[in-house]
Amino acid sequence: MPNCFSIKKRNEQRLRYYKKYQKNNFNSNRRWNGAEKELVLNFDISDVDLHKRLGRSVGAIQIMRCRMKDRNLMFPRRNPI
Repeated sequence: MPNCFSIKKRNEQRLRYYKKYQKNNFNSNRRWNGAEKELVLNFDISDVDLHKRLGRSVGAIQIMRCRMKDRNLMFPRRNPI
């Protein structure tokens, strides 16, 4: 059986994790380019490694991935013939 944490403890751990990887976020005011979006969407590595590679926060990476998945579901790309 997995350990069951209280919601308060889980949220504290999540905030501690996000604060740890928000430091030195020098790309916060820059737009996402196509190469960065491709890395985020087709990721083979962890979000922490993407954070180090792109200079974006882990939270920003997760939010961008979620937004791109939602957009792809709403407006799927057509396959060229």
